[in-house]
Amino acid sequence: MFLLRYLLAPLLLIAGAAGAQDFPQRPVRIVVPVPAGGGTDALARKLGERMADSLGQPVVVENRTGSAGLIGAAAVAKAKPDGYTLLLGFTGILAISPSLYRSLPLDPLRELEPVTMLVHSPLLLVGREGGRVAGFDDLRRLGRETPGPSYGTPGNGSSMHLTGELLARSAGIHMLHVPYRGSIDALQALLGGQIDSAISDVPFYLPYLQAGRVKGAAITGTRRHPLLPGVPTFAELGVAQLDEVLSWQGLFAPAGTPPAVLERIRSAAVAAMRSQELRAMMVGQGYTVDTTSGKDFKQFIAADAARWGKIIREAGIRLDQ
Repeated sequence: MFLLRYLLAPLLLIAGAAGAQDFPQRPVRIVVPVPAGGGTDALARKLGERMADSLGQPVVVENRTGSAGLIGAAAVAKAKPDGYTLLLGFTGILAISPSLYRSLPLDPLRELEPVTMLVHSPLLLVGREGGRVAGFDDLRRLGRETPGPSYGTPGNGSSMHLTGELLARSAGIHMLHVPYRGSIDALQALLGGQIDSAISDVPFYLPYLQAGRVKGAAITGTRRHPLLPGVPTFAELGVAQLDEVLSWQGLFAPAGTPPAVLERIRSAAVAAMRSQELRAMMVGQGYTVDTTSGKDFKQFIAADAARWGKIIREAGIRLDQ
């Protein structure tokens, strides 16, 4: 039996390489696990258009929503690992959900194979002019009270919620989390005076900051954002623990997809993200385009999952008690 496997191994490698050279022979599908119309959906559609140029086959986008992205992710994890079904995944699915839920419809860190990171963005704390939190000094002052200033996010267990938890613990202040169904609902509550502040990523708040409707108080990361030079980092304000907090999006395939096929997909995705049109679109929205190898992306996700897991455990947060 050992001899047979030894003799067959080169043939299997040759067959796999030939299969990769033939890939793709039909349209490739990118599952977007959030509703159509948002930033993730727009990225997937532009990415698919550009990838089709490299692959020589259409790349179609399918929105499969539910359970904070887990329904769509589970569908991809259970798909045939042949490269024809991909996922546009993000922080919440891969790095947060494994620690947030006791039971999941998939094991994202084992059943999804990272292809490449696509974009990332720091997170931003905003207030409003004339409100109780117009800057970080206001937040720190009010945070000495209980329950402290309120902050809105797009939901319990989101990276924005956990960033608020980390901020409160790191700065030694009290903050009251108010979850909404999305960042737009939190923004409306902020502008209406129902909450003191809100947290989301730069691409969401950038147009509102530029229009003067909200005021940036602080931003995660190690340096100021090039489109928001007037917004200080948390580290500048004495809270260095938020240096590594990012919101990111990337491309994934089912575990077990042949390496040569993964590399073909990655090559097409990287070429797409480096195209002048798509790069300019993403950078103009406040993202950083950051394509990686699958190995580097996997290591990044493991470190990110460990970071978020520690915050979740320390805060005692569970969504399926």
